[in-house]
Amino acid sequence: MIGGAAFADEPPAAAKPVKEKVICKERTKANSRFTTRSCMTQKEWDAQTETARSAFAEVQNRPYINIERGN
Repeated sequence: MIGGAAFADEPPAAAKPVKEKVICKERTKANSRFTTRSCMTQKEWDAQTETARSAFAEVQNRPYINIERGN
């Protein structure tokens, strides 16, 4: 118990911010032979993937409108 009392007077240690690991990927644009390097954290990669997935799903789920043109 004596050892615990000595630590009670000390201020709590400041928590160090956790640095997220940065992941770099080489990406090629459509119809191009050039690549670009993109570096983001895993959370940012996940957010970008989800944004692309939801945009693609939105386009897929649009109602088809058939417009017949008369001559």
